[in-house]
Amino acid sequence: MSEVTVVERNERKKKISKRLTVIICLLVLLILELFGVIYIAYLSPINLKPYLTVSVVGVEEQGKAQIEMDEYGIAKDAARRMWFRKTLPSEEKNLS
Repeated sequence: MSEVTVVERNERKKKISKRLTVIICLLVLLILELFGVIYIAYLSPINLKPYLTVSVVGVEEQGKAQIEMDEYGIAKDAARRMWFRKTLPSEEKNLS
């Protein structure tokens, strides 16, 4: 049998530790990426701009502004972000 010298043993340990370090770094990056996706998809604030429509009628500083809000769209987006909730709030129920 061939004998393994101390130097060879140390080199093998260094190679194993380098591989382990690379694997740990990749796992940490994967976990960070997963948290980023979860934050963007579920935890970030809801942008209300797409759900609001403003109609302005008038001249200069005199007139009226009518604001319409898509409440069902907001509820649908909020329910999608709440993964523990399986159904959307019904339109028949009063949300107050």
